[in-house]
Amino acid sequence: GKVFLSFHTVGKETGYYGRDQVYFILKRVFREHQTTGFTITVQTSRRQKTQALCTSQWVYRTNEGQGNVQIFFVLMTKSGQWSLVQIREAA
Repeated sequence: GKVFLSFHTVGKETGYYGRDQVYFILKRVFREHQTTGFTITVQTSRRQKTQALCTSQWVYRTNEGQGNVQIFFVLMTKSGQWSLVQIREAA
């Protein structure tokens, strides 16, 4: 399946991508932005057993200065396997 990716602060790669494409996009993003902090919280409803939402706070530094971005990760399960389906920057 495809992963929906939307990072307005660090790039213009909004759209659906194959997993290999997501890997190379994120590799470039993390190469250009030095991570100085990253926290992640899993938020799953007890009733929602097929989807998980993870909220993260990413703090980074570039040559232009520092940045702080909230990112949401959405995972879904199908046939007992969890898959990442969305990485989205908070608006």
